[in-house]
Amino acid sequence: MGDIYQAPSAELEQEYIAPEGQWSTLEKGIRGEYHLKAGEVLSEAWALTKGAKLKIHLGLLIYFLVYILISFVAQFATVAVGLAATPGLGADGTPPDMAALGAIMAGAIVVTLIVVVLTSPLVAGLQMMGVRRAAGAEFPPTTVLQYFGRILPLAVVSLVLVIVIYIGFILLIIPGLFLAIATSMTIPLIAEKQLGAWRAVLSSIKAVTKKWFTVFGIFFLLGLINIAVVIPIFIGTFSGSMALLGFGVLFCLVAYFWTIPFSIIAFGTTYRNIFGYENKQ
Repeated sequence: MGDIYQAPSAELEQEYIAPEGQWSTLEKGIRGEYHLKAGEVLSEAWALTKGAKLKIHLGLLIYFLVYILISFVAQFATVAVGLAATPGLGADGTPPDMAALGAIMAGAIVVTLIVVVLTSPLVAGLQMMGVRRAAGAEFPPTTVLQYFGRILPLAVVSLVLVIVIYIGFILLIIPGLFLAIATSMTIPLIAEKQLGAWRAVLSSIKAVTKKWFTVFGIFFLLGLINIAVVIPIFIGTFSGSMALLGFGVLFCLVAYFWTIPFSIIAFGTTYRNIFGYENKQ
């Protein structure tokens, strides 16, 4: 007979990974034959966050260090070839002319594009850390660096999607939002399924649009959670109280230590439920 005085153990404290037989496949995902519920995804992701936080944060550290290095090199390269310059006053104190400002803007765009291209494998690595965790596979922090061999399709997809989604948001918010959600699984499809750029985009759109609102709901809830974390900072800032502000900053740091890995794993769990995991790399 069990001890009636023993505190009930929460299921979320136990590591849970959905049985592999319940996962989908690429073909089933495209046909919409997959099981996906926001509550189940978030619940499982929260359970899987236990024991994964340090690895994911180390992966994030690697990501940011390499990102900073790439950004510095890109900026230096554009300045060296004359595509970017630091704006300043002329010899007579006049502001820079339109040509100079145009050159500066062009340089900034070139730097941005270079960074998007060269960091696309890092993004794939972060997303794959979540996918691997959801699939019960090894996900060392160095996973972030393992997809530079797929840089060509990843770079093409990243550039095209950034431009198309940006245009969609400028023209009308709804098309941009639709495309952002519908193409959200493109990068892990390239990294994990080894698909080409165009096939990955089409596969993501075909699969996600079958349950677009569910995927949107998952991402929307994750966004709310991560936005709510910074509320104490705003409260401390507008209250003028340094004590409240300090508490807000501390709360934000502690909360993000949990919510960032949770969000990455929730993304991975969503991908796994839609397309499965084949461990090709």
